Amino acid sequence: MPIATINAVLTVTPHDQIQIVRGKDDWELVDDKTPFRMRVSEVIREHGVIIGVFGPVIDGPSRYAGMIATILTRLDGSRFETDMHTQANFKIGQTPARRVADYPHSHPDGTVIDSYPHILRFGGVDADA
Repeated sequence: MPIATINAVLTVTPHDQIQIVRGKDDWELVDDKTPFRMRVSEVIREHGVIIGVFGPVIDGPSRYAGMIATILTRLDGSRFETDMHTQANFKIGQTPARRVADYPHSHPDGTVIDSYPHILRFGGVDADA
């Protein structure tokens, strides 16, 4: 089942330290590459092109409990409508990330979560078969 399929279960594995943001100017880097799983509830499109997905985190470290993960294309040529494996930016918070028009969606500042805490970084994404 491709990444951009409603109800698809995705496993996201951080590739580097995750950034936990607790407030403005209050954040830390944590070296924890433990995967988490999320279920796709919405597909994000921009100008008719799929740029990401979001949905609830359903399994993983307790820091993600009750949160929503937003997964955004990062690599040129990523096609979430057909890809089963890729690398992507992820942001996790109480709400899905929203677009910031001043940056491309693939840039870390191209989306934002308005509430705290939130967690972000880059990682591998695998859709369950």
